[in-house]
Amino acid sequence: MKKRTSHKRNLGIISFPALPIPFPGYSQVFSGKPPAGIPFAVSSHSGNHAIYPDCRPVFVCAMETALHLCDWTDITLHAPYLHLTKAGIVKLGTGLGVDYSLTWTCYKGEALACGRCGACTERLEAFREAGVEDPLEYG
Repeated sequence: MKKRTSHKRNLGIISFPALPIPFPGYSQVFSGKPPAGIPFAVSSHSGNHAIYPDCRPVFVCAMETALHLCDWTDITLHAPYLHLTKAGIVKLGTGLGVDYSLTWTCYKGEALACGRCGACTERLEAFREAGVEDPLEYG
């Protein structure tokens, strides 16, 4: 993957039961202490290790420790794509039956993906490298 950066990238988004929560203020969404054993997930992948510090394995490990220390709660931080490239994620999703026509990557926010912004370019490159046709319609 080519190195690209964007000022619009959402650094450190964590999911809690399908609710996006900006990190590190995750505790703001809880009224009181979160229940033990909460699984959090991040979508960091290996293609961004060199670009974004929060996508490195050492960061994910440190954040899991920080989450535990901030509330003395048994919180597990999952990073299932940490050692996969975007093409690897496309292959994995294809094997799992993901309908990629229902996914969105474009930064522009128009009715159709632009196909030119950094996110679209990386998506198209990932599908090409994976040998999978991108079903998303581009404008």
